[in-house]
Amino acid sequence: MIAKDLLFLLIFAVLPELERYTLALDQMYLNHRKLLDLTEQGRIEKSSALCNDMQKILRTKLHHWRFVF
Repeated sequence: MIAKDLLFLLIFAVLPELERYTLALDQMYLNHRKLLDLTEQGRIEKSSALCNDMQKILRTKLHHWRFVF
């Protein structure tokens, strides 16, 4: 009975949270790759927008994981 309850807890509570975490990290990685792929002039022009997007992801989607960063 306890094993069944723990399995349900894992399936319905932990796994969706981990899925949201990995999706947000994927978005962070894509933004970071965009930033690294820019030329020097492009970094000057677009770096603040990309950094703001990454900060927005941290504040909205990863607010439970803020202690990690």
